[in-house]
Amino acid sequence: GVMVAVDVVGVIVARLMYVDTFMVLCMVVALAAAVGAWNLKARMARTTTLAGPEDFGTKVEPLDGVEETGDSSNGADAGSAGDGAENAGGATVGGASGSSPSSGAEVARLWLCILTSGIFSGAAICTKWTAFFTPLFIAIVSALGTPPFLSAASAFSAPELFGFLAAVAATYFGGCAAFLLAVPNSGPGDAFFSREFLAAVRGSAHDGDPEVVPLGLFWRVVELNRAMWGFMRGVKGKHQWGSNWYQWAVNWRGLLFFRDEVFDFSEMGKSGNVLPTKKTATIYMIMNPFSTIATLFFVATFLLSAILYLRYRRYIRPDLKPAIISQLALEFSMLLGCALSALPTIAMFRTSPVDQALPVLTFAALLCGATVDALPGRLRGAVVAVVMAGAAGAFAYWSPWVYATAMAEGEHAARRWMPRWD
Repeated sequence: GVMVAVDVVGVIVARLMYVDTFMVLCMVVALAAAVGAWNLKARMARTTTLAGPEDFGTKVEPLDGVEETGDSSNGADAGSAGDGAENAGGATVGGASGSSPSSGAEVARLWLCILTSGIFSGAAICTKWTAFFTPLFIAIVSALGTPPFLSAASAFSAPELFGFLAAVAATYFGGCAAFLLAVPNSGPGDAFFSREFLAAVRGSAHDGDPEVVPLGLFWRVVELNRAMWGFMRGVKGKHQWGSNWYQWAVNWRGLLFFRDEVFDFSEMGKSGNVLPTKKTATIYMIMNPFSTIATLFFVATFLLSAILYLRYRRYIRPDLKPAIISQLALEFSMLLGCALSALPTIAMFRTSPVDQALPVLTFAALLCGATVDALPGRLRGAVVAVVMAGAAGAFAYWSPWVYATAMAEGEHAARRWMPRWD
């Protein structure tokens, strides 16, 4: 929440949205909508009942000569089946008294969440392929009913899963098509494309060539993606501002976007100054240092908790184990999201600027949230307050590097906490 709020405020103040910021916002909305869909599926599964007559307030008298036992085939059996289903998978069949099938409003909300999640997932990967794990994660959980997010009994039906995947694909294709339609002119990068592609581009070497049949929009989208894939595979060497993937976790290296020297004339004539003061304005990307420290702390807390559980699980009360396992599974899923989000960059580039770590940071923030959510009430509130205040304070302190505020060299040096923040 703090990440998103800071991003939105930054966009409003700067009147500019960095492409990776848009990707992260799309990821967050897609995940939030997916969680909404999973919660609705679980609620709808619980309210789908096989109700016995007593569920409607009717007293059923046993027939003459028939002994009333627990094995009778009236509503008691339905209740037993519901209890068994609840214990087995979490979705209650016949468990809630007086419940009714899912309403049309619930179904409409479910489809709204599914399509919203698919649309924003497609927008995220259309912006940058490093967001690929977001729709993959949502699809796996939805299709298989993966605890602790969703029980197997509450997994998406085939039409629901198809609707999500279709929304992802349509948004991705639509985004690529919109780009090609908005940028119809040739440029210095057209050497990567075929003659048929260039015949559909204004000002290219094959524009208007009668011997070449221009590609339609669909096949131009296909070739655009093929060209992007080939270009990325062909990138060799290290990026000037790159760092290794294991250095992202400690905010090892930043990324310089802008640097300019300016002169401040306001101090001339004061305290013997006869020359203007030279200052430097810079835009330099780093991860929020306080958020980095908090993330490392909560990841370490999860790993330590998992180790302690595996080591001492035999001493834990059996009634506490399901909740502990569910919590550890939730946090492990977020840690897996961090690892798989970094996989494309690791496989293709080995080193990369810190902006490639934003999908990793998003899942790390979710892991932090899951860890904090498991704390007792008062402690949880205190931790949330500290993290919010620390993240906001760090953003304010390093904001001159966000908005290119001119400062003396000494003020810049005071903010270079890491040796490679050059």
